[in-house]
Amino acid sequence: MRYLTCLIAVLGIGIDTLAQDPSTGQPADQGPSLSDMMSSAMTATEPLPEHDLIRSLAGEWRYVIEMTMPGAPVMRGAGTTSVMEIMGGRFMELRSKSSEKDGFENLMLMGYDSRKGKQQYFMLGVDSLGHYYVDLHGSWSPDSAALILTGTEHDPATGVDIDYRQVFRFPGRDVMTCEVFMDMPGSAEFVRVAGLVYQRVEGSGQAAPAVVAKNTTTTASAAAASAGRAPVTADEIEAMDRSELLNALTSIARARTMPELEAASRARLDDQFRATLARLKASQRPYQPISSPEGKTAASVPGYGDEMIRNMSRSEARAALNEILTARRIPDLDDSQKAVLKTTFDKIMKQLRAKNGEGAAQAILDSAAKESAASEVDRGRTTTPAKQGD
Repeated sequence: MRYLTCLIAVLGIGIDTLAQDPSTGQPADQGPSLSDMMSSAMTATEPLPEHDLIRSLAGEWRYVIEMTMPGAPVMRGAGTTSVMEIMGGRFMELRSKSSEKDGFENLMLMGYDSRKGKQQYFMLGVDSLGHYYVDLHGSWSPDSAALILTGTEHDPATGVDIDYRQVFRFPGRDVMTCEVFMDMPGSAEFVRVAGLVYQRVEGSGQAAPAVVAKNTTTTASAAAASAGRAPVTADEIEAMDRSELLNALTSIARARTMPELEAASRARLDDQFRATLARLKASQRPYQPISSPEGKTAASVPGYGDEMIRNMSRSEARAALNEILTARRIPDLDDSQKAVLKTTFDKIMKQLRAKNGEGAAQAILDSAAKESAASEVDRGRTTTPAKQGD
C-alpha cells in the first residue's frame, strides 16, 4: 500500500479522482489526506537506535586497500570515500573513487531493515566495473565486535556463484576497517581476499556518541553496536560498562593487526587500548586483591567468579585470557597469586572447550596471547606463545 501511495503521488493522479462516490460521480467523504498519510508514515519510520552505528560514519574518508587473491601477487591501492545521510538518516550513501588513473568508482546504499522477520543491516552496491548490482545483509556480532554482512555474487565471466562476506570493525570514530572473505572454489574455508582501512579526514562529519542509551530492546541494540567502537576521551571510557570495555578492547586489538594501518593510526589505537585496559583493571569486578602468606596485601591480579566464567561470551573470554596472560608476566607474583591465575585460566579454557570445541578454544587462546603481547608497554620484553594448561 505504501508503494502504491507513493506511485500515485509521483504520477500526479488527483486524489479527488480516486475518491468519488460511484453512484453520483461526486467526491466522496475524504479520509486522511496524502500529506497526512505520508507524515504519519515518516513519523513511524524515524531512524532507530540501530541506525546510530551507520550514521556515525558520515563524513569524508581516505582508504587504503590490500588485495590478496590466491595465486596472484599482492596488490595495493588507495582512494577516497564520501559518506552522507539520505532520507532523514534512514539510509547512508557511500561513494568511493580510487586514486588510480582510471578512477574506479563504487556506490553503496546502506541501511537497517526493521521489518519483522528481517531486522538486519543491508548494503546494495554498483560500481564502474560491471552492469549489475550486489547486495549483502547481516547483523552486528557482539562476540566479534563486528558488523558482518554476507552475500552471493554471480561471476559473469565464469558463470559461477561465489559466497562472500564483508566484516566491518570500528576501532575508533576516525578509523574503520573492512575485510573481504570469499568461498573460493577448491578451498575448504573462506579466504581473505582484501583488507581496507578507512581513516576519516580530519574535521569531517559529526560522529554519533560512542556510548548511547542501553534501555533498548531491539534485536541488535545500539549499546551493543557502540561497544565495538573504541572510546576516544576519558569521559567516554569512564561511561562504558564492563561488556563495552571488553568489546572495545577486542575491536582495537583486531584493528591493530591490519597490515594496511598507518603508523600514526596504530599509535592512536595503542593509546586507546592502554586507556581502556586501565579502566577495565580499575573496575571492581575483574580484579581482586590477593593476600600474601605474610599477611600483606599484594598487587591485584585478575579474579573471575564461577558464574562470570559460565556466562562469558567468546570476546569476554578472550579479554579475560588476555588479562591473565598479561598478569603472569608480573615479576613479583607469589605462589598464591600464580595459583589463582592458573585456576582461573583452566576454568575459562574448560568452559570454552565445552561451548565451542577444542579447535575454537585454542584459536581464542592464540588470539588472546597475541593481544596480550601487543599490549605490553615495554615493546622490548619478549614473550612466548601460550599453551593450553600452562
